[in-house]
Amino acid sequence: MGVRTYLRSPVALAWTLLGIAGVGTVVAAGWRLAVVLASSTAIADPAFLGDLGVVVLAGVVVGTVLAVSAAVWLPCSAAIAYAVGRRRRGRPACLAGTLDVVRARSEPLYRWAKVNVAIGPIADRVLTENDVATVEVAAGCGGFVVPAIVLDAPTLPSAVERANRVVPRPGRQRIQLAGGVGTGAVTAAAGGIGTVAGGALPAGVALPPASVLVVAALVVGLAVTAALDVAWRAGVYAAAPDDGFSR
Repeated sequence: MGVRTYLRSPVALAWTLLGIAGVGTVVAAGWRLAVVLASSTAIADPAFLGDLGVVVLAGVVVGTVLAVSAAVWLPCSAAIAYAVGRRRRGRPACLAGTLDVVRARSEPLYRWAKVNVAIGPIADRVLTENDVATVEVAAGCGGFVVPAIVLDAPTLPSAVERANRVVPRPGRQRIQLAGGVGTGAVTAAAGGIGTVAGGALPAGVALPPASVLVVAALVVGLAVTAALDVAWRAGVYAAAPDDGFSR
């Protein structure tokens, strides 16, 4: 239900495109940074961590790109959840209104992101009484916290309470699997096209290198899969019974 609603929501589709553009920009910047650092004499110097210099560089750049990409995608996913949830409830959603809601709920969204990355002993240092512990989230209900935040709950504890009352339904794994398979197929096709066509084009016709096409296809595929996933979760949450809550 949420996927069909997502495909019929111009606002959700627009936020998906914004998310793809934002994540793509981050990946491109990380790529350029990696090239610059890899060409520096300090990294190439054997005295710099021996043969592990390039490995450490790659790990740092990839980790940074993933962290920044997640931060860029979070508000976009929240906006998609709001647009799909509102439409599922028969209420309109516009770009400006969606932006206002995401801005107003930025604190609980940030706190939820912090909860998800605070693992083990890190949790004792970074989580406060305004946050929640992962053990407070019912099994299978963590995916409904973001829809609860943007649609109903102004605080993270109240969003978790609402999310815990939603009965998980089958279907999310199928969306993730289909998205993963589709992303792999598109990425492989992009790599093949870039490799074959790159050497067969006439002079003066430029085609992005195969590696660029592969990365672009990977970014688009993963972003679309994530958008469909959050749309499914928002649709299930929005259609769940109130159970005494007022909306």
